[in-house]
Amino acid sequence: MNLLSTMESDQTFTNQFFEMTMQLMSEYIGKSKMPEYNEQLLIELLIDKFADRFANLCDTYDVEMAEVVQMMILVMNAASTAKMSGLRKLPIYLNHLYRGELLDVQTQMYYGHLLTKYEAFLRQLYRLRKGADVPKPIKGVDKATDGLKWVISKFRDLDALYYTHDPNLKEFKNIYYLLFSDKYDNTRNEVSHAAPEVPADQLQEYIDSIVTMYIYAVVISLKEVNRRLEESAARRTVPYTMSEEESDMGMAAEPESDEE
Repeated sequence: MNLLSTMESDQTFTNQFFEMTMQLMSEYIGKSKMPEYNEQLLIELLIDKFADRFANLCDTYDVEMAEVVQMMILVMNAASTAKMSGLRKLPIYLNHLYRGELLDVQTQMYYGHLLTKYEAFLRQLYRLRKGADVPKPIKGVDKATDGLKWVISKFRDLDALYYTHDPNLKEFKNIYYLLFSDKYDNTRNEVSHAAPEVPADQLQEYIDSIVTMYIYAVVISLKEVNRRLEESAARRTVPYTMSEEESDMGMAAEPESDEE
């Protein structure tokens, strides 16, 4: 069996393999501390951690940081297809990363998972904004392949970070370049299935950077998501069948357990 090929083609196997590896590692080493998941504490911690970084951007988009972080967790929990099911583990990983005491190798693995799931997160967020999947690139018309760069291009204000000269967005532009530079745009498998290893002394910077990109995507999308959910709620006064993603947002599942 080719492990990498299997992990690329079978999301369920990938999730199970990842979880088993982390569990065996914890049992064998027994030196890390992974606190029980507490969503309220996690949200409060993330708000405190990133409030200053996003203060101006939240003002620009007229959104509240607390609602942004809450929506980010909701999007993760509202994964609507089997292919996106790994998103439901992300709040657990954030809980471990920001509230736990982990070994570098564990931190590296959780960071890698956050990085490789960013595309799936954007796809789920797009569904909640537009009520449809990200459209496929048209062969012979669109130059991009159906990967991370293509999905980012469907979020105008996220894609614009690559080109912007706005001094107010410089920090976000630098983070975008740090994580999604051209060398990864053109080698999708390296980004999606094998996150580059980060030196131990830079791990926290990279973790904060990828979380920044998750939050950024929600900031620029929040009003559109809320408007669509409000319209859906209004339509429920007449016979109406909720779409799958709307149902998930209305009754977002609790994160799956991650007992170590």
